[in-house]
Amino acid sequence: MKQKNKSEGFIRNVIILFTLIVIIFLGILLYQKNKLFELRNLKALESERFRISRDLHDGLGAGITGVLMLTQQLNPSMDSERLFKIVNKVNVTLSDLLGQLSDIVWTLNVNNESLGNLVNYFHKLSTELFEDSEVELKFELPQQFPDRKLLSIERRNLLMIFKESINNVLKHSTATEVTVRCEIRKTSCRIVIQDNGIGFKIDDKRKYGNGLKNAESRMREIGGSYHVKTEPGKGTLMQIDF
Repeated sequence: MKQKNKSEGFIRNVIILFTLIVIIFLGILLYQKNKLFELRNLKALESERFRISRDLHDGLGAGITGVLMLTQQLNPSMDSERLFKIVNKVNVTLSDLLGQLSDIVWTLNVNNESLGNLVNYFHKLSTELFEDSEVELKFELPQQFPDRKLLSIERRNLLMIFKESINNVLKHSTATEVTVRCEIRKTSCRIVIQDNGIGFKIDDKRKYGNGLKNAESRMREIGGSYHVKTEPGKGTLMQIDF
């Protein structure tokens, strides 16, 4: 009976959380719809619409589908070990969804359009990611930033690439140190992410090909570039130029 009550209570909590996510999701859609109407250039309108649809489908849509599939596996007669595994998966998925929502809202906020705000947000994300790990983070900021404004698509692409890069350091590099450095140039900016981990074979396309191609494609979309320098046993250096 207790197990049944726990299962029913968990299902109820998941439904409540899922409903909140859907409400936020719909709110973002309405916000983005209003944003589209503000774009006067038809080509920019189509590009923005495609980008938003892609991000919502690939990220939030897939995450919500995952939560639904997990909740459908729940039943009152489920043993505690199986229930714990599903609860853990749901928690991880919901945490990831909330992170994605936070990033989308941040990139759409016009108050965050400056280069300085973007790099400071990178600093915040890096600190939060590595603070409870065994990886020591060194984040080097310039003394001042130029008065450069970034479009929402630029902020979105740069943020996605940066997050994937630092997550790869934490998950795969086995590094003990990682340095993130922002270099301001005359007409551009460079973000360098360098670790002292195990490195990898850059030509192993089965493991790394898609991730590298996606990052390179997103940078080309905004007129920038993404390069990775690495060798087995010699760490990895990722370079974002824009």
